[in-house]
Amino acid sequence: MLVRLETLQKHFWELMIAPEGAGKALAKAKEKNSNAAALNDWIGGETEADAIEKLDIYANMYFFRLLGVLQGDYPKLVSCIGDKRFHNLTTDYLLAHPPTTASIRHAGSKLPEFLRSHPLSRDFPFLADLAHFEWQQSAVFDAPDQAFLTASSLQELPAESWAVLELRRIEASRLVHSEYDLQHILEAIETGAKPAREKTRSYVLVWRRGFTTRHRFIDEEEFRLLSDLEHGCAFASICESIIQDEIEVQEAALRATQYLRNWIDQELLAGTPGRNSR
Repeated sequence: MLVRLETLQKHFWELMIAPEGAGKALAKAKEKNSNAAALNDWIGGETEADAIEKLDIYANMYFFRLLGVLQGDYPKLVSCIGDKRFHNLTTDYLLAHPPTTASIRHAGSKLPEFLRSHPLSRDFPFLADLAHFEWQQSAVFDAPDQAFLTASSLQELPAESWAVLELRRIEASRLVHSEYDLQHILEAIETGAKPAREKTRSYVLVWRRGFTTRHRFIDEEEFRLLSDLEHGCAFASICESIIQDEIEVQEAALRATQYLRNWIDQELLAGTPGRNSR
């Protein structure tokens, strides 16, 4: 019986990622289609059992490839809980969220949310937030390049244009909010100390500058302002947002200007099309 290559590839993929193993998945497939070609007809083996054994070897290799990818995406998480726990976590995670595409780049995208209800979070309640932080680092690394706003381009603007000047964060930037002190947690992991489990709110800016992923911890005010810049915000609105904190107008303008200077120096703001280029 002739079978299209596309059909064989799809069947091979489904059997290889089956959480219950190739043998049980094959039995289920046969229940749905009793006329399906025997596995050893298209995978080398004297018997179907031989073919299943070979397929399971591929499946095991694929699992360890995924494990390696997740280790690369979540190095701090691995350091925090150890290799053995991370191996078991990966097994639990892939059983719940097997890859849905041939690309494995985003295989770990659901791990932060998965951790919120995983038993490990009883011992390490900050794990989901730590994983979320690490995933955002991967996200900014993959984000598209953009021209960024420069100080020289702003100097060309007439004074009356400043009030309506629209600012926007580059796409290669993310904001992370945690109920735990991520700065202390990262430092503890780095030094081999035990991270604190008490809740202490923290805010982190993650962005890519050139080919380097960076992060810095920020206060709640800057977090709020940068949140407004995700979809674009006028400079005047930034000043007004600071004024809401019950400070003088002049001080608010000075603070807004300092924020703007820092954001430009860190290449955090998208440039005006046609005017600001690298």
